[in-house]
Amino acid sequence: MVWNGLLKLKHRWGDAGAAFSPCATLGLAGRFMASYMQRNENSDSAGKSGEGSILAATFWVSLFKLIITPIVGILMLEGFAMAGLLPVNNMLLMLVLLIECCMPTAQNLVLLLQVQGQMEATNFAARIMLSQYLLSTVTITGFLTIFLNIVINGVV
Repeated sequence: MVWNGLLKLKHRWGDAGAAFSPCATLGLAGRFMASYMQRNENSDSAGKSGEGSILAATFWVSLFKLIITPIVGILMLEGFAMAGLLPVNNMLLMLVLLIECCMPTAQNLVLLLQVQGQMEATNFAARIMLSQYLLSTVTITGFLTIFLNIVINGVV
């Protein structure tokens, strides 16, 4: 009786906690973008070009989100499946989880910055995301091919 109550409480706690990670990520990303823009304004006043910082930020964000994150996702899901934490016989679940790893950054960050009235940071983030969406057509195609091969051949 007590055990069932604790299990229900654990599941409810997990449901409530599931929203924490995306909210915390958005908050951190918004704060990072605002501080990055503040540093960028200081360097612009010192005579440096802001266009180079856009290219550098686009490169690093795209590298981590479009290349490194899917690779880490494959490794994590494989580890979870081997540990018995994921049902390996549910191929659709595995494919959806793998696909989520290779999607580009969501537009929620741009909306969050716009609501906060940080228009320069909003423009900066939107330019990075536009480039990332253009690059993601190639990376998504490549990773989907790999993911389908993994799921169909039962590697995970």
